[in-house]
Amino acid sequence: MALSEFALGVEAQERFVVREPLRRVYECVFTVLAMEREPVDARLQAEVSDHYGRWLAPLRALPT
Repeated sequence: MALSEFALGVEAQERFVVREPLRRVYECVFTVLAMEREPVDARLQAEVSDHYGRWLAPLRALPT
């Protein structure tokens, strides 16, 4: 799952760099956020949260 999230992050960055419409960038971003809502082993979740929490915090603050 972590590799899928990483790949989607890279895809979002590539779309942004080539100036695709923002809705195309957000497709990847929201897919990653949806994947995080699935149950995850607590050991992996703690490790990912510590490492990526600073990057994901602004995205979690977006209105739903």
